[in-house]
Amino acid sequence: MARTSAFRPEVRRVLPALLGLRFVSNTGGRMVFSFLPAITRGTGLSVEEMGQILFLRDLTGLAAGRIGRVIDRWGQRKAMVGGGLLLGIGLLLAMLGPVGVLVGFVLFGFGRLSLGISMTAWIGDEVAYAQRGRATGLVELTWAGAALIGVPICGVLIDVFDWWTPFLVLGVATIGFSLAQGEIADHRASSTIDGRPNRLHLSRSTIAALSAPALLLSGATMLFFGHGTWLEEVYDFNATRIGFAVITVGLAEFGGSYGSSWLTDRLGKRQSILGGSALMLVAVIGLAIAPEAHIVVGLGLLLTAFLGFEFAIVSSIPLMSELDTDARARMVGLSIGVKSVARATAALLAGWVDQNYGFEVLAAISAVLVATSMVVMLAVSAEY
Repeated sequence: MARTSAFRPEVRRVLPALLGLRFVSNTGGRMVFSFLPAITRGTGLSVEEMGQILFLRDLTGLAAGRIGRVIDRWGQRKAMVGGGLLLGIGLLLAMLGPVGVLVGFVLFGFGRLSLGISMTAWIGDEVAYAQRGRATGLVELTWAGAALIGVPICGVLIDVFDWWTPFLVLGVATIGFSLAQGEIADHRASSTIDGRPNRLHLSRSTIAALSAPALLLSGATMLFFGHGTWLEEVYDFNATRIGFAVITVGLAEFGGSYGSSWLTDRLGKRQSILGGSALMLVAVIGLAIAPEAHIVVGLGLLLTAFLGFEFAIVSSIPLMSELDTDARARMVGLSIGVKSVARATAALLAGWVDQNYGFEVLAAISAVLVATSMVVMLAVSAEY
């Protein structure tokens, strides 16, 4: 585990509540992909319709810039609490069937957006850039933790009770952790012109730094969307077996986040992103070529893809938080907004591709997107 003793006492004191909130929100976000067959059967929605709902959920990222501006002005703690509450309400609404899924997922999108922007900006203000890779890696271990612990539990809940049970449990837990964020310090942007925030600094290098992770995330979304159906159709997995298969993915992601927490600050953020992306590219090419390989090979390739992705995407977060220190939350918001729109578009495309062409085409498209992200990342200034 990355050492928390390297952080100031104020940071260490609030980390447990932050990590708990991030864990339940990550579990709520990623379980949808793993249990897509069970959720579509339970709600009566088709895979393509779920893709359209996920597109709307992620399209909330268009509001990221405005939300970042509000956070810079009002403070990060309020945004974390408000975002967490909205996220929890969205999960509870999703229990109510097709309309509840539609409304709940959109609310979930806005809540996740507010939580993600405010938490990343808060880390940027509280932790020095030289240590920020470690701090970000520690927080992002909750994404792997969701796969190792949260998603398998959700699979058992679905098999023992029904498809809606995880939404109930996670919704209540998210609201509880949101109300426990009282000790977090509020930070506001100090640099303004005539009482208004400064303009964002958007150089060619900055635009490349914003675009490359979005392309990488689009490629990963193809795998996120299709892997549950792929495991069910090719390897005859039920919800419980899918949940426990995701443990192997969680181990890979844990390795990616943990590796990022130790290596990114040493290697440099840009080089770390390129290295993780290259590893993911090799794996998704393998999945595209051999989508019905032996289960050991198939899961091994999936594991490797998520290991590379997690290392790269976690390494990109501290870089994003340093692109404009005068308006940190707005720049983080813009970054998350670009990634959200990219993910929404990828999810919409993935639903149609998965239903009409299958997992191997999803993997091939993923490979193209990852390769493109690496080319774009080369345009980012080497100082990062």
